[in-house]
Amino acid sequence: MTELTLLERVDAILAEHGIISQPDGDDRTTYISCGLIGCRLRIFQDEKMPRLLISFPLYIPDYQRLAMAETLCRINFSLYSSAMEMDMRDGELRFRNALPILDSVPTQEQLDWLVFWSWGFARRYSMALLEVAVGACEPEVAVAKVEAVGRRMLLEERPEEAAAKAGLPDVPTSARLKACSTPVAVVRRSARKGDASLPGASHK
Repeated sequence: MTELTLLERVDAILAEHGIISQPDGDDRTTYISCGLIGCRLRIFQDEKMPRLLISFPLYIPDYQRLAMAETLCRINFSLYSSAMEMDMRDGELRFRNALPILDSVPTQEQLDWLVFWSWGFARRYSMALLEVAVGACEPEVAVAKVEAVGRRMLLEERPEEAAAKAGLPDVPTSARLKACSTPVAVVRRSARKGDASLPGASHK
């Protein structure tokens, strides 16, 4: 019996949960739900190290990049590994993670953690990113709201289980309104003003 490659094993893990990945050169990609937004998940192998990138469909306008940089610093502060990051040139947002296996073979549990813990983490903070991206909330408040209502996420949890236990992304509307404007309302106002750098804006 032919032994599966690392990426083929990842394909099998995703398929078990009804997720079909697509080959993109030597990489695997698929689209996943992160709360209010859809994200692109990419997995590839680099020097015997499985790496994962989750790209958010947000390109932060230059006048919001300093606030977003603060938001990412606050999110990354307590992480043991992995990170949220932003390209300061164009405002692209993504979450990265990796499994430094080097000369060993990763277990099924390790690959499962790489995919689903990363997905759960990106989903958990997606609302904070969206609120800061559209100027609806200050970084400290946006992150504090997520961490105040969230409970510690266990490594074995799936995104759906983590979200349910943490009460995310369904933060009560009343709580959002006390601290911030609602992101959707800000996006709509920005779109009417013709800011093409924000989601839902006109690109005429």
